[in-house]
Amino acid sequence: MWKWCNDMIHKERRCSLEDIYGDCMRRYSEVQSTHYSACVDIPSELGGEKPHQHMHFGGCCFRVDASVVEEQVDFAAVCISRSHSEELASAALLEDHLFAVKTGKVHSVMEGELQGINLALQMAVEYGAEMVRIETDSMAEANAFQAGCMPFCWDVYPLFYECLRLCKSFRKFEVLYIPREENLVADKLAQWARINCMDCKGRIGDIAPSLCSGLR
Repeated sequence: MWKWCNDMIHKERRCSLEDIYGDCMRRYSEVQSTHYSACVDIPSELGGEKPHQHMHFGGCCFRVDASVVEEQVDFAAVCISRSHSEELASAALLEDHLFAVKTGKVHSVMEGELQGINLALQMAVEYGAEMVRIETDSMAEANAFQAGCMPFCWDVYPLFYECLRLCKSFRKFEVLYIPREENLVADKLAQWARINCMDCKGRIGDIAPSLCSGLR
């Protein structure tokens, strides 16, 4: 409506309720397709569907976490399996998991957790994954992605929007909540990276072998 008012004042555009309605519906379709809402049905005439659904999964699965002290944060993303096996707890296989950690400054724990999700998405793009699942122990993050939206006024909104943009790289995508006790590997990697000021990626057994023995 703000754009229409400006166009009428500065471009001498004639007011047309039909055109206004058409613009609103096009914008509605654009926003819904961008936000991957699993809770809202998008009318089929607008080309809508709900790509963000719980699914029988056969793609890339990550677990993410952040370690935040004051404004300093290190966030970690661990690729559990390129084909989503549920065998992360097996210490014999832990060394082979791929991971990435990065350091930075944030203004909130939520921003740190979102940075971890963003890192996992970047890894998935690098791997050429078509289906991606991200597991986090942050209920707020999981709910935001399942709802497909976040308050625009929050300072983490630009980062959340960037994550949604990366989601378009995949055929299927979801973020799920898991209890913290199931997220020990990502948690320990984030702490290890913060304490040692690490910014790296690779195979856990090659870069952080001490963590493998500590998690056995």
